[in-house]
Amino acid sequence: MSEDIELKVKVDRKMFYNSESSWGVFALKPVTNKDLVKLNDYNNFVVNGNMPELFVDKEYDIKIRPSTHPKYGDGYSIVHVTYQKPTSISEQQEYIRIMLTEKQSSAILEKYPNHLILDMMKDGTFDYNGVKNIGEKNYKKIKGYLLDNLDIQESLVELKDLNITFASMKKLVEHFGTPEVVVKRVQANIYSLCEVKGFGFLKVDAYALNRGDDKENPNRIIAAINFVLASEESNGNTWISRSALHNKLIELLQVGEDVVNSVVNGLANNKQFYLDENRVALYKNYFYEREIKKRLYRLHNAKSKLHIKDVEKKIAEAEKLAGIIYSDEQREAIQMAVENNVFILNGKGGVGKTSVLKAILSVHNNYKHACCALSGKASKIMSSLGLNAFTIHRLLGFDPKLGFKHNEKEKLPYHVVVIDEASMSNVYLMYSIICAIEEGMKLIIVGDGGQLEAIGAGAVFSDLLKSEVFPQKELTQVHRQAAKSGILSSANEIREGRQIVDTSTLGKQVYGELKDFVLFPLADKQAIKELTLDVCRTFLNKNIDDFQVITALKARGDISVKTLNNEIQAIFNDLNKPSVKRGAYEYREGDRVIQSGNNYEAGENFDISVFNGTIGKIVDLEKARNDKEKDKLYIKFEGIDEVICYMKEQIDQIELAYAITCHRSQGSTIPYTLFVFDYSAYTLLNRQFVYTGLTRASKGCVVVCEGRALRHAVRTDSAGRRNTFLLDMLMEEEVDLSVR
Repeated sequence: MSEDIELKVKVDRKMFYNSESSWGVFALKPVTNKDLVKLNDYNNFVVNGNMPELFVDKEYDIKIRPSTHPKYGDGYSIVHVTYQKPTSISEQQEYIRIMLTEKQSSAILEKYPNHLILDMMKDGTFDYNGVKNIGEKNYKKIKGYLLDNLDIQESLVELKDLNITFASMKKLVEHFGTPEVVVKRVQANIYSLCEVKGFGFLKVDAYALNRGDDKENPNRIIAAINFVLASEESNGNTWISRSALHNKLIELLQVGEDVVNSVVNGLANNKQFYLDENRVALYKNYFYEREIKKRLYRLHNAKSKLHIKDVEKKIAEAEKLAGIIYSDEQREAIQMAVENNVFILNGKGGVGKTSVLKAILSVHNNYKHACCALSGKASKIMSSLGLNAFTIHRLLGFDPKLGFKHNEKEKLPYHVVVIDEASMSNVYLMYSIICAIEEGMKLIIVGDGGQLEAIGAGAVFSDLLKSEVFPQKELTQVHRQAAKSGILSSANEIREGRQIVDTSTLGKQVYGELKDFVLFPLADKQAIKELTLDVCRTFLNKNIDDFQVITALKARGDISVKTLNNEIQAIFNDLNKPSVKRGAYEYREGDRVIQSGNNYEAGENFDISVFNGTIGKIVDLEKARNDKEKDKLYIKFEGIDEVICYMKEQIDQIELAYAITCHRSQGSTIPYTLFVFDYSAYTLLNRQFVYTGLTRASKGCVVVCEGRALRHAVRTDSAGRRNTFLLDMLMEEEVDLSVR
């Protein structure tokens, strides 16, 4: 790597600057050390990178290194800029003119033509009253923008030994509130930065080691333990074995085993962690699973406040209303739900779980019920069936600042609570729902044990099924109409681990009396992408809202979400339309998008929540005309009446959704799906993955896959492979269930 170059420069020209990303390109002239840089034909040199905005004719002390930019050619990348703060009236006025729009700066300078305006903003003597078009809200935004950029420079100087970029410092300031707090945090424990999004352990550790911190620093080892446990949590595990943790830490930290042992053993006195002879966990996950067991026992053993009469008569009425005759196992399930405070209903596709659930609620028609599911689509399906349905977050009344409104202290106002698609819910969500149910009321847990396990830590539904502690019924008889479906019959074969193709089966296969499932097992994985795009083209003149591509991997390979989204976008949208580029995608009017993470402050009044996995469509786009304006996307999300405006900094929260992963499709029912995968998704290939992907479709499913990948998946059963506390807890002998 080339050595860094330090010199004083004067800004000759601003070639480009984006205030949102803090990335810019400037032409500079050297004031000192002129012989260290190579000048171009304009007698200057070009720098690019993340930095504060530089002002023409101003001098700066900078640190740079040689680089080549694809657009601007040979030049230098910025490493560090020392900014001289504007102190005189003229310097502050110039700074304000450059940083703000012409209207804003003119209005401010008209009222304060001979004042140290930045100083006034700092000491609170600036009066925005009488400044044209600048009210309280706008003034706070302007003040923060002007002063934060100055303060960030000061903090960068104080933390210069970290080599932290301007853009990274901006993120830290946005999280902690002020540059001063960031500096104090770094001085006290640099690893506290790990709590900021985008500042994982590896990034922060590089900062620490760069300034010469001790590798054996206990704060470093604690942060690494959190990093490993968070990685395990993202894979669904609520604990890791001590031996596995030790091995991962030694490899990650490059320190001795005795150092690791000392810190790990000390976790017994740290309330953030749970530690026993064999396992280490984040205490929160241990707590959630322990409380799930306790509170389920309490609900189950409580005296019921529901009194159901004439059950047989009500079942007969439900049969008449639905126009069906319940099977013996369905009637048994209904009866068990009536008799127990906690009841678990399990069953594969086509066995009539929804019919049974409707009958159960019909029998309880004198009582208030609420059904909930993790995904908005699942709750919408229940609503369409006449049930009182919500997403879990909406049912519990989620507030981003206060958490769930309904909890242990403020119970839900319902007699019967149903958790549908229960296999999707992690330990925290299951704990939160169970806490909010009043003792004496009824909880019904509905799911399909053959689907993928929860998104997040734990496997509550699977653990409850295996333990057989609470009353449960599995429906097994597939209805006559469902048996005609190639989708359901094939999916259920796969659910049981039975192959639907052999090694010699290649090319188009059609299944079911309804011919609703078409399979293309291929030997040549290279052909999968082209066939996938060909199938997409057959939907070109149809309703794209009824069509979804599902795949395995998010970012790697020819049939990843990232690759397919860009390819399919070219089929379904006009690439000549104006676009906004953000990350891997360019967004255009008409594009299908998906919310990534929860947005709790959407809408004109910041009072709308758009939850993770919600699908939407871009209905309009405003392209910024200069670097002081912001690109805007207007999105109509499913289930939300208001069109939501996403500013450029919020566009990170969405992704194109022509293709989504199988995990993200959980809980959804889509009329037509195209499910694609190959052997490159080896770690994900199991029968639960294929079964889940197939059962997303309600009318038609096409699968394009590598034949050997399908066969491998069907013979691989991943159920119950997660490390969880709950199953062992449920299988233990009865213990004191009082609240700790």
